Amino acid sequence: TQGFAAQIASSAVILSSSHFGLPLSTTYVATGSIVGAGVAVPPHRVRWHLLGRVGTAWLITLPTAALFGAVAFWIQSLMGVSVGVVVVGLMVATYCTAIFVRSRRSVVSATNVNEPWEHDGALQGSLTLTSAA
Repeated sequence: TQGFAAQIASSAVILSSSHFGLPLSTTYVATGSIVGAGVAVPPHRVRWHLLGRVGTAWLITLPTAALFGAVAFWIQSLMGVSVGVVVVGLMVATYCTAIFVRSRRSVVSATNVNEPWEHDGALQGSLTLTSAA
């Protein structure tokens, strides 16, 4: 029931926002709905340390995206529109390739998806915010 409630709440917020033409992050909406559903029903099974990490990531996301956008615009305007777009595009493609290559170090498959993972020296389990029934 918690999962159903979280999905309905997310749907209502996203559809309302779309109707009024307001931008939002569907990931943020879904996370907020899941946390709300987890807090609403005892025992409040929200992993607050994980939610704190999510909040920190949200606080870092907007300024970082703004900084990268400003740098990309500066490079493009410095080199001219045509050349600048190509250079910035190649930089982004190189960065995405590096991220992809790095992600292949520990491949998640059907054989290891439920195994605990190690991060920051602490053994962690599932990444779910709640244990929705």
